[in-house]
Amino acid sequence: MTIGKTGSYETLTVTGSASVAKPDGGAILLNTVERGAIAFAITLQGIAGLRRSLTEVEQHIRQLATQTKN
Repeated sequence: MTIGKTGSYETLTVTGSASVAKPDGGAILLNTVERGAIAFAITLQGIAGLRRSLTEVEQHIRQLATQTKN
């Protein structure tokens, strides 16, 4: 996991999301502070990877929140 290591990647702050049905598949719409709305076409494989990444980062954020409370 590379949480906290953004390197040369641009970091965007996600404030919301939505799913978008398309005739040829689907997309995820992310609302960001820096760029507004951005849509990404996504496959089933991409959804599986995104789920894994979201689970990892959620655990990290929850761990940080627990440390902050103590």
